[in-house]
Amino acid sequence: MKKILILLAIPMISLGINVGYYFRSSNLILKISGNDKSYTVKVASETYISTETVVIPWEKGMVRDVVIIGNSSGEKERVKIEGVHDSPPHICLDIPKSVGYNEVNVNLKVWDDWDKPDDINLQCFLDGATSVCYEIDPIFLDKGQHIFEVRATDSFGNVSIRSKVFTFDPTIPKIPKMSSKSPGIVIFPESPTLRFIMPSLGVQKKVSALKLDQGYILQPVNESGNMGKVFVIPPLPSGLTPLPGRAITSVSGNFILLGSEKYSVVGKVLLPYKKTIAMSENSQIDIPLGSSFIIKGILQNLSKNTTIFGEGSIILTEGGEIYLSNMDFKTHFSANGGKILYLNNVRAPSTLKIVGTNYVVLNRVNLKKLICKNCYGVYLSNLNVDDIVLSDDSEIVLDSVTATNVSVSSFSWITLKNSSVSSISIDTLSRLDAYNSTINDIFSDKGSFIRVRECKLRSVDLKWFSKLEYHNCEVGKISSESSEVLGR
Repeated sequence: MKKILILLAIPMISLGINVGYYFRSSNLILKISGNDKSYTVKVASETYISTETVVIPWEKGMVRDVVIIGNSSGEKERVKIEGVHDSPPHICLDIPKSVGYNEVNVNLKVWDDWDKPDDINLQCFLDGATSVCYEIDPIFLDKGQHIFEVRATDSFGNVSIRSKVFTFDPTIPKIPKMSSKSPGIVIFPESPTLRFIMPSLGVQKKVSALKLDQGYILQPVNESGNMGKVFVIPPLPSGLTPLPGRAITSVSGNFILLGSEKYSVVGKVLLPYKKTIAMSENSQIDIPLGSSFIIKGILQNLSKNTTIFGEGSIILTEGGEIYLSNMDFKTHFSANGGKILYLNNVRAPSTLKIVGTNYVVLNRVNLKKLICKNCYGVYLSNLNVDDIVLSDDSEIVLDSVTATNVSVSSFSWITLKNSSVSSISIDTLSRLDAYNSTINDIFSDKGSFIRVRECKLRSVDLKWFSKLEYHNCEVGKISSESSEVLGR
């Protein structure tokens, strides 16, 4: 490939003006530097005023004298510019060195000295096979190195070729470890990238350890972009005082419930925003019939052997956060508009209905039915559940989950890893990604998208412009009505 044609800067030491130029899409790009803050540029009858860059329409073969005048000093320089050269197209190509399961955007820019971008013939190849140019889809890639090549041809027949080598790495990073000596310190020697999956943060940081003073849902990410198991660091409470009395009638501060004590919620009680109720070991909360505990603040237990029970209800709403681990949670529950629901190794109600909650993490919960509607992110691991219903722009990950029936609809996205599902339906422009899983029956309708790798599928029924892509799978019967199937 030829280098970019730049007739560089004719240095005018006596005048203090430097001029450089190149051609792009039938425009002369003139670069000026010197002692003046601005310059007047004259080409034939046209005049331009600029500080350093001037864009002037030009035609191939056109030869003109360009006069540059310093507006402060009056210094002048004349440059004869000939548009007679024709360089091959210029290609700027950038892709990650390592890619994982998710599609990768290709950073590709192509331009020519005389042709506009739309007039350049662009061809892309992945391992020698024709490919789309602005995305790499790893669904059919084998582990190891691959070559992405771009070939650009201008209208005069000049050709440029640029290629990049990348590695497909499907490895999922392991969960970091919590330091036992210093609570709040996260140590992850193998995966140096940590992703904060909180709406207010949404960023990634590369650190060896991270100290947190409030609750976060965290997820390790390797250099290929694969995401490991989600884990949670609950907030570290401070300034807690024992709750006066055993009847919870109102909450106005940050309180700790003492061990071996039974507390009762009386009536409709609000835990306000940014206020905390923390349960110490062996403490209990009774919510009797007719009473409700409305969580807009933070409810958490500090150690095991705590219990929340009763015929009343807990309601998570309006930015509230619940962090419960290694305990019994045996009361009615609903969520509408909460921020975080984290249940780890918890005996919970058999049915959970969660609406509009930002993040939901359930690990080792004795759940039978889960309903999630309009939830930003749902992570389920180590569960044996009968029914999962997911709808309305929700995102959900099933990791090491056994489920009987899963229903996904209304623009939602579900990912299965190391899981087993008897029947799953994907409806209304929703998406399923499955890796190393077993699915007996898949039903897809209304433009939904299914991608599977290293899976066992007994039957797939596609309708109404759905799409199935599978690689290295055991596949039984496939029925496709007005739909597309790509398999290898």
